[in-house]
Amino acid sequence: NLGCICYMNSIMQQVYMVPTFRYAVMHADDGETPKPSSSYRGSIDDDNLLHQLQEMYTYLTFSEQMDYSPKEFCFSYKDIDGNPTNVRAQQDSQAFYNNFCDKIENNLKKTQCKYIINDVFCGQSCSSVSCENCKHISNRFEDYYNLTLEVKNVDNLKDALQKLIVPEIIEDFKCSNCNQKVTINKVTSLNRCPNVLVVHLNRFYLDYEDCNTNKINSRFQFLK
Repeated sequence: NLGCICYMNSIMQQVYMVPTFRYAVMHADDGETPKPSSSYRGSIDDDNLLHQLQEMYTYLTFSEQMDYSPKEFCFSYKDIDGNPTNVRAQQDSQAFYNNFCDKIENNLKKTQCKYIINDVFCGQSCSSVSCENCKHISNRFEDYYNLTLEVKNVDNLKDALQKLIVPEIIEDFKCSNCNQKVTINKVTSLNRCPNVLVVHLNRFYLDYEDCNTNKINSRFQFLK
């Protein structure tokens, strides 16, 4: 841990433990030559994110070392302004995971494994809205890399998943079909599940009484 990258370490360890993804990354060939770089208070022999991920996975798989320093991986993992990862700044693990999937998918476009992120981690949800007045139903499909589950007043995964698909009643909603303000029913369902489902537990919530963000630290069971 180079500083405050526990969010990164936890995600990298978990995706590494998915054999299909790990082996695809290690065998991917983007045809790019090493790109040395010297900037942002440091230097690196190959400033290529995919190459650095491959080196990390190779060390973790074949080396007898007890650990691996992600220094060069962090250098090649750029933020929105093109700067290397600031290892002294804490970040949100879910945001990092989604960003990581986007970056690696983009880096794999020139390889034979360009669909691996979609094949392994990508699912599809469906948000259905039905109008109680005209009975019109509209569906909106959306791809996801992870499912965000509410854990407030919920202590296990099964109940959290059940809570995800509970219909929501919304009043005074303007229906696009009948052009009236009506009551609608909104239901979220899982149209397609990924081969590897990544679950994000939403442990933070806003307390409207004191306007503070609190964290839920209660026990949560994955098996029941």
